[in-house]
Amino acid sequence: MNVDQQQSQKLYMEYQMLDQQIKHFEKQLQLIESQLMDMQGTILSLDEFKSAKKDSEILFQISPGIFSKAKLIDSNELMLNVGAGVAVTKDTKGAKEILSKQLKEMQQVQVHITNELRNLVMKAAQIEQELGMLKG
Repeated sequence: MNVDQQQSQKLYMEYQMLDQQIKHFEKQLQLIESQLMDMQGTILSLDEFKSAKKDSEILFQISPGIFSKAKLIDSNELMLNVGAGVAVTKDTKGAKEILSKQLKEMQQVQVHITNELRNLVMKAAQIEQELGMLKG
């Protein structure tokens, strides 16, 4: 195997690794974007929920696509899951603050992953160009 073939093989292997990383980051980005949309929807729902009156009939989501009618006792007290099977009571404002903080953190992660993805794509394009020059 000559030097050009060895260099081509090395670049091709590096390109394949970059391609796998790019696909991984793209999947992460899609997941984050979905979570961001869910969080934004939840924050909007909290605004609507707060304006609901006591004893009004509401639809309670049991799971996606499955709802039950329920009677509202308190539109300002919410239970938030904080992890490890622990839930805390928060008012609507407190819940929105927590969600807004999580939203900002998730947006920062989104920016970081987008930047990493951009760098990987640029590096892959550079390797593609080098491979083309070795073959051409």
